[in-house]
Amino acid sequence: MSLKVLAIPEDGRYDQYIVRPLLQGLLASLGKPSAKVLVHSGCGGYADLLRWECLQEIVQQYRGMVDLFVVCVDRDGDPNRRAVLNGLEDQATKLLADRPGQQLIGVEAWQEVEVWFLAAVDDLPRDWPWVALRDERDSKERYFEPFMDGQDPKWREKADHGLRDWAAQIKARTTRVGALCDEVAALRDRLQDSLDQTA
Repeated sequence: MSLKVLAIPEDGRYDQYIVRPLLQGLLASLGKPSAKVLVHSGCGGYADLLRWECLQEIVQQYRGMVDLFVVCVDRDGDPNRRAVLNGLEDQATKLLADRPGQQLIGVEAWQEVEVWFLAAVDDLPRDWPWVALRDERDSKERYFEPFMDGQDPKWREKADHGLRDWAAQIKARTTRVGALCDEVAALRDRLQDSLDQTA
């Protein structure tokens, strides 16, 4: 039976086109190329998603259908975001105590999920220093949106914001994304640990 992962991004409408191929690529690099990555639309934004009551409902609904939950939110310059995710992981561990091997992993994108997308693409403007891009709280507006404007002026009009076309590239470049984004490298390590526990 193939591994099933439920990704729970902050904004399921658009983040799914970054988070899903990224997870597929990470899992393929760990020897799970046939892993099935499902995407939940979340709870309507990070504020609700970071409430245990909302996440608990999702975990309860899918606990019998998937092997692993991955919650993905933007850091948004909040130094406490990791502590909140740790608390949610602890709550989920208690809830899933009767299901050995099943786990919830929380990851915070510095500073927004769109930075993972930018890490996977070529030809970023030379006057965009990577460190500054990573540190920018509003990296979506400051960097991602101008990049997409240069690729397709009508990207905002598309149902997927034009991101579906980039999925294969994101999936193929997860090593590069991990090298540029420490939290993605850490996520890969945690996925490996989870797989080792269920081997």
